[in-house]
Amino acid sequence: MRAAASTQPLGIAETPMSDLIEIFKLVKETVGSVVGRKHVVAEKAWDDVVLALDKLGSLSNLHIKAVAEVTEPLLTDGNVKETAQRYNQLVNNPDFPQGYDEIRGILAAARRLPSFKEAGIQDHIQNVLDELTKFQYGVFTLSWDSYHVADAVAEAARVATREEEPTHEIVARAAAPFITTFTGLFQEGSEPSVKESPTTREDLMALVQRWAQSWQRHVQRTLYGSKGLNSAIAQLKMQRHA
Repeated sequence: MRAAASTQPLGIAETPMSDLIEIFKLVKETVGSVVGRKHVVAEKAWDDVVLALDKLGSLSNLHIKAVAEVTEPLLTDGNVKETAQRYNQLVNNPDFPQGYDEIRGILAAARRLPSFKEAGIQDHIQNVLDELTKFQYGVFTLSWDSYHVADAVAEAARVATREEEPTHEIVARAAAPFITTFTGLFQEGSEPSVKESPTTREDLMALVQRWAQSWQRHVQRTLYGSKGLNSAIAQLKMQRHA
């Protein structure tokens, strides 16, 4: 059970050590097992595809865990500074995008083989690719740009942790990126819109926490939802024995 948060200045409460490094190690191992496998041999094509799908499932689930590690300090302890640092680590990790590209290449190679020419199988492969794209857009915040997010969270952390009380104008500038992108990033529209700009750093913190929670929920939906990536992976696997 987590100990009660200590009385630290706003935005820098103590947070337990991150598991991101361990997650990154597992990601590197997962990606290493698929690198260079884009040459799919016809007689064992389904073996290669199922292995790639298994690796895709592992990689995307590790990505969800990494997002949880990034948002935890902010959502649990109000520690926006630690979340900013972890987000920067995640943005600069090269293994996630490489892994997705390698798996996409395996599926692209397989669909050209006779075993996969049936229209139904082609549709299921395309569905995996489409859902993977949606997942990547959410988890990498591509409709905003990952580096813009990193800069915005870092600026919110700077404003929240400064010694003197920030002016309303400073708070409004730090809040603006989150307000203008709140709806566009999470296209389901299930998250509440922001009615007015924050004027205090407490309001700013609350806004960034809402944004982080919405981001985490969004990527969970794109993976675990009834028509999400995990479902598409399972349906394609079933075609092997159909």
